[in-house]
Amino acid sequence: MRLTWNAFYAFLFLYRCAGSVFAQLVLMRFTLIADTQHYQNQNINNAISLAKSIDPTIAWLMRGIATDLTGLIGGIFSFLFMGNPILINIGFQSIAFVGIVSLLRSVDPNARKWLAILVMLPSFTLWSSMAAKEPLVVFFVCILLKYVIDIYHNRENFRLYHVLMLALLYIFKPHFLPAIVFLMFISKIAKMTRYPATLALTAGSFSLYLLYLMRDLVDRVALLIGEWVNEPGLSSRPGTLLTEQYDIFTKAPEGMLLAFMGPTLSEASGRVLHLISYAESSFMLLLLFFYIFIRLPNIPAYSFFIGIFTVFWIMFAVYPLGTNNPGTAVRFRTDFIMIIYVAVIVIMSRSLYINWREMIPPSNGLKRLIPNNRIPAADT
Repeated sequence: MRLTWNAFYAFLFLYRCAGSVFAQLVLMRFTLIADTQHYQNQNINNAISLAKSIDPTIAWLMRGIATDLTGLIGGIFSFLFMGNPILINIGFQSIAFVGIVSLLRSVDPNARKWLAILVMLPSFTLWSSMAAKEPLVVFFVCILLKYVIDIYHNRENFRLYHVLMLALLYIFKPHFLPAIVFLMFISKIAKMTRYPATLALTAGSFSLYLLYLMRDLVDRVALLIGEWVNEPGLSSRPGTLLTEQYDIFTKAPEGMLLAFMGPTLSEASGRVLHLISYAESSFMLLLLFFYIFIRLPNIPAYSFFIGIFTVFWIMFAVYPLGTNNPGTAVRFRTDFIMIIYVAVIVIMSRSLYINWREMIPPSNGLKRLIPNNRIPAADT
């Protein structure tokens, strides 16, 4: 029997529902997840009060409003499902599921196969399948990434809801915007130049120059974040990674690896959950490196540059929040991992680049490719 993609999506939904059940009955017995309990305990009266208290004219100044918005959704689901925590979890996971499937359907089947494996990994499934901000952030990110992929298929149509997704992403995860905006902006304007690789490299280099100009401000914010996230807990590491001036830059490689991996090898030997997380993180990292390695000789320069700069900007932005606690790092990774998956698996695809450049009309000043699918010699 041949497995269709629609059958896979149905299986994925059931699999994620099972993750919602597992998170409630098993995971929450191993570790305290206070915010999930808070969102599950909301009622319709609380939801109405929260809705009335939200002022859209100043919401862009109130990143803390993300908690109220999540509580509002939790209250609605609590009313619909009569307070059943498992069904409330399934309600939240369904939001993430819609974004994930929208993204999967937008990519070609070859890349989709890789993504299908990665979106089923345990930590991503569990943390995006419970009452929390993670399922909402996954939804926002996936819808915006779908728009980026649509650009490369020349079917993009920027709508009002994309503006809403950007606004909500700012409210929930403002530090995600540099990576997302860079990816969207360069992908869009690259259609208007014959030298997309030069554009991507120049824009990426200029973004690093802007980071250099803002080094003192970035350093101060990073040190404040290091103090803010240094909270007590079973998984907390002693001290903080960022303690001295400009540690945000000098310790970036180490910090990015910690934020992506979560537990270290020594930490994995002490707790079962850390061991599982370490094994999963190692698998993810090896799979991504393997994908790049086997395709590196054929990756177009443009695709490589825009993919690498996107990965850098998301990892640089998130790593100060994920170095003090390996459990927190794994949870926070759920929010941004789809950006890395798309940057590596989709954007660094030779076939995507070739098809994209073929479909750009000659009126844009680009020479249409000849039938044998060669990349234009002007800039690869």
